[in-house]
Amino acid sequence: MNPRAVGTIAKVTGPLFHPIVLSYLLIHDVGSWRFVPAWFRSFRGTFSPLSAAIPWLPFKATRWLESYLRADMKVFEYGSGGSTMFLTQHTGQVFTVEHDRVWYGLVVAALLQRGITNCRYVLSEPRNIERLSSEIFGAGREDPVQDERQWEYPDMDFSDYVNTINAYPDRSFDFVLVDGRARGACLRLAVRKVQLGRYVMLDNSNNVEFAEALATMNSYERIDFYGIAPGWPPRTLDDVGLASHLIA
Repeated sequence: MNPRAVGTIAKVTGPLFHPIVLSYLLIHDVGSWRFVPAWFRSFRGTFSPLSAAIPWLPFKATRWLESYLRADMKVFEYGSGGSTMFLTQHTGQVFTVEHDRVWYGLVVAALLQRGITNCRYVLSEPRNIERLSSEIFGAGREDPVQDERQWEYPDMDFSDYVNTINAYPDRSFDFVLVDGRARGACLRLAVRKVQLGRYVMLDNSNNVEFAEALATMNSYERIDFYGIAPGWPPRTLDDVGLASHLIA
């Protein structure tokens, strides 16, 4: 095989056969090999978690959800997409909040196309802090809530988005998925809203920006799900999805 062909193959498959990924699968996560066929199928250009109705979570976490969720359960979700489709198929009621107007429209279309009626789906866009009157954040009001990745949403307040769950009493839900924006603030509210003995899931909880929020949850039992997740290119070991369940 000529060098150009070798280089092309290496460029296309490089992430898959990167030593870190291979060592991770062969040594640290042998159990994920059973998900490799589904992982490979997700490499196709037409694949999307929304159309496939699967969460963009480690396959191990999705498998756990399949075993845990029941048709009589009520769940809340920060962030939307394939997980929304999945949760509506496995539970009785789904309450979802989304911050992005364009993505919200796509998910609404998917819900209508599938004839899904057990999802209450709301849009709550962040507001520009500079445009808000100083009176809003005065005495008796909480400070604005910003996303951990402030460079993506500079000077934007996610308070309304985070507080969407406060429309429901404490201990209302069997499960809460935190997979949107301002995850630390969402996580702190979520643990009050799940029933005792139920679960909260924080996706990408290995990300350094969520470390402070997780540190406040040390009194809760935690289960971690490391592993490969749908999509191309494969994530390196540093970016491998990690979901945490906190027994409230």
